[in-house]
Amino acid sequence: SGTGFGTGSGTGSGTGYSTKSGTGFGDIRCQIRYRIRYRRENNPSGPQESKKTLNNIREYTKGTESDPVDPKVLEIFEACMNDDMNTPKLLGEIFQMIKESNNLNDFEGNQRKQTIKYIFEILGFQLKLTDQSNKDEKLLSEFFSMYDIKFTEIDTAMNDFISIRNKLRNEKKYGEADEMRDSILKIGIVINDGENVGWYWKNS
Repeated sequence: SGTGFGTGSGTGSGTGYSTKSGTGFGDIRCQIRYRIRYRRENNPSGPQESKKTLNNIREYTKGTESDPVDPKVLEIFEACMNDDMNTPKLLGEIFQMIKESNNLNDFEGNQRKQTIKYIFEILGFQLKLTDQSNKDEKLLSEFFSMYDIKFTEIDTAMNDFISIRNKLRNEKKYGEADEMRDSILKIGIVINDGENVGWYWKNS
């Protein structure tokens, strides 16, 4: 019972993860987004800090391919996921490994970057600096303007969008709330309701 994650032998495409209980990476992704959003909402410097968190990972992995080639990173990822999907521990361990990268040679350091990028991308985070939010900025700006939201960057816009939608749900205007969820899905953004609330790019 519970959730089980395992690594296959070798690296690259030979490494795989599966769940025994049916809990998938979408749930983990939502948990991580929830942790980041919670810190944003409960910390005076939260918005800047949470944005900085993902930007730091983007900057660290910039210019590398996504590939599971660092066994230490994979071992920690597997341990955290098997520890009841311990996402706070996973984030903490990853940032510690990033700090330790200064002590690695170029080859080992690149392997670490590749593996961290791989982990975040299989969890559904888009780490490429030319991601959807940059590439489709005009489309996103036009979309959010329909809800009187000024688009500057995706996380802030999504916070405002979700706040508007939550207000409708609290007022039991579920039809309008569903329309908002369906409309944003058309531009490639999925909103999760329920316990694992959050949002993510549809094909990320």
